[in-house]
Amino acid sequence: GTITTPKLVTLNKGAFQNCTGLTGTVNMPVLTSIGEDGFRGCTGLTGDLKFPEVTSIGHYAFYGSGFNGEIDFPKVTTLGNGVFQDLPIKGDVILPECTKMEQSTFRGCSQLTGKFVAPKLQTMSSHVFRGAGISGDVDLPCLTSFGERTFAECPNLTGIISVPLVTFLGNSTFNQTPMTGLRADSLNAGNQGDGLSNCDGLTFISLPSMTCVAQTMLRYCDNLAIANFPVATSFYGNEALAQCPNLKYVVFGTKDAMTMKGK
Repeated sequence: GTITTPKLVTLNKGAFQNCTGLTGTVNMPVLTSIGEDGFRGCTGLTGDLKFPEVTSIGHYAFYGSGFNGEIDFPKVTTLGNGVFQDLPIKGDVILPECTKMEQSTFRGCSQLTGKFVAPKLQTMSSHVFRGAGISGDVDLPCLTSFGERTFAECPNLTGIISVPLVTFLGNSTFNQTPMTGLRADSLNAGNQGDGLSNCDGLTFISLPSMTCVAQTMLRYCDNLAIANFPVATSFYGNEALAQCPNLKYVVFGTKDAMTMKGK
């Protein structure tokens, strides 16, 4: 069946929480606000999440529910903690006006392999896509900051990540994600550890604005051959490029390459 509410504007906190007997899809064409835990635990609700007028979604609004199609919120600007966490969604994620994602928004969405479109996204908190099935390239032209483990442990993310305005790399941001490239021309600082560690897909990395390479930042990148830090002047902490057995060339604070063995 279908839950149809043609005039409902606001869905309050926990409105349908754990209503496991509800089945089918949802049609709420004029809804503008979904409260915290609104559909949490509604395992029988499936299909697409298409809410054309929603601008606000509370924490864990769909957590643990059964929605498995496309996510399309053309007007939402902020996603709260765990909004779609652990959902079996398989379609595309379309968020053209979203500027902020709080913690664990898509964490554990292992079947999420469609395209991710969020051209105005500026801030991503911790664990947003941790363990998700997101694949292909990711282009976030307005993003300025990452949280801890934002894209960590994403086994299908083998494309190129483009984040030209990001200046700070969080702890373990891409840890154990096999992406093949990172475009981060403004990146100039990293947290204390593992921002790009265990990224076995990386063969070359260039960070033209980075002045200080953080400890364990690129540790255990087995296939990394070339690392370019042309304006860097220092390392912070230990093992920044340790255990990179194929590392052959490093540019560090100069336009001239030098050779270094991983240790």
